[in-house]
Amino acid sequence: MIMKTTRLLSLAALGLSLFFAATGQAAQPANLLKHADLPAGVETAKDPWQFSLWLLTDEQKSGDQIQWGVVTQDDASRALQIRTNVPFKSQLWWQQRLPVSGSGHYHFSVKAKVTTQSSATRAQTNVGLYFLGEGNRWLTFVPLKSTAKPGDGWVELSGKIVAPEEATVVTARLGVEFTGETEVLFKDPVLTLVP
Repeated sequence: MIMKTTRLLSLAALGLSLFFAATGQAAQPANLLKHADLPAGVETAKDPWQFSLWLLTDEQKSGDQIQWGVVTQDDASRALQIRTNVPFKSQLWWQQRLPVSGSGHYHFSVKAKVTTQSSATRAQTNVGLYFLGEGNRWLTFVPLKSTAKPGDGWVELSGKIVAPEEATVVTARLGVEFTGETEVLFKDPVLTLVP
């Protein structure tokens, strides 16, 4: 039985390889991010997605000024959410850390939607990759050039980023900068290693 299953899997893999070769299509590189589709059961997104509490005061961490989690959209897609009613300029973000070898070329993309309750509130995404070296030494943050702002609807943000030679860790950051009541949703994040 095991040999039959192994043989069937080998034949299926060979068939896919031949299909892609015959049609001239290359297989898509694997998404390095875990739980990118935010499957059911990952309601708090504690693993591997982490919500950064770094810039929050103790009062904000315990109060209801900041909310985050995984939400299901009307179309059944799932998204990472950040909602805040903090009345001053700040930034918040989701992140996922991965080991890397330096000088790799990465393509990073995500869909984002920003809404605010007041036209006086300024908000935009701050999405990119940051790199650490040996001993978690800070190297650099490389933001994507495109941003999402209120009124844009769903926007795909994407770009290619080269890791510094000494990088040992890359962190995908899905962030928002804001000055008042804001909600941002992120979905379909993809990080791939490209030639």
